[in-house]
Amino acid sequence: MIRKNFILLIASLAFYSGLYAQNGSSDFSPSDIKITRERDFTGTALYGFMNGGSDLFLEYGFRDLKALEITYKGVPFTVEVYRMPSPEDAFGIYSQHTFKCIPADSRFYLDCTSVRQFQAAEGNLYISVVFDPASPMAKDFAYLIAKHYTTLYGSGGKPAIPDQIAGLMNPGDEKSLTLKYATGPISLSNVNSSLMPLLEEMKGYKAWILKGKGTGDIILIRFVSSEDFSAFSKGLTSSGEDKPAEILSSGENAMLLRMK
Repeated sequence: MIRKNFILLIASLAFYSGLYAQNGSSDFSPSDIKITRERDFTGTALYGFMNGGSDLFLEYGFRDLKALEITYKGVPFTVEVYRMPSPEDAFGIYSQHTFKCIPADSRFYLDCTSVRQFQAAEGNLYISVVFDPASPMAKDFAYLIAKHYTTLYGSGGKPAIPDQIAGLMNPGDEKSLTLKYATGPISLSNVNSSLMPLLEEMKGYKAWILKGKGTGDIILIRFVSSEDFSAFSKGLTSSGEDKPAEILSSGENAMLLRMK
């Protein structure tokens, strides 16, 4: 029985190896993509695509979405290509949707593979490719599909990570697992809500959040106006024992914090 099972295992591996050789990345062709449904959404029309979550995308300056249902070599996929104003905004909305990535950052500069989904932030695009994990080649195909559409619609470029944050990261740190970017109250509260009481009347800020460093998140928050920065600084320093963060450094309209 053991010998029989071993032979079946070897036969299965040989079959899937042959399938990969036949359908691998080297012979990718856009002509193998068959579009079964295609929709486009611009600006606030995004509400017509998703009941919840649109406000989060709009907070990052969402511009347009191409939503596709396709098959590639007979395997079905759902593809969503979100165009954002900048690589930072594309990374920001991407960082809101990535959690357990196995692996992370293995194909693009920023990508996340999970059981049923491949996501990437490439240039000014955030792309999601959803697939059926029962298909043996689905994960590899998902990467090829993402690469095709980011090349087709993207503008290139990488997010400009501030030196204060980049300097705290180790060379081997996977950005998709440790770094978040927020541009307003919805996105920041999703990542770390401790500062929200001090930011209730402020919308002109951007925050880089580095997770998993010591006892608490490290947040670099930048304000558009000096008035908001002064109000935030005053509120933080006057919080006393209830202060939600330790100030690591402070500069022009910006503050680096370690959350408690």
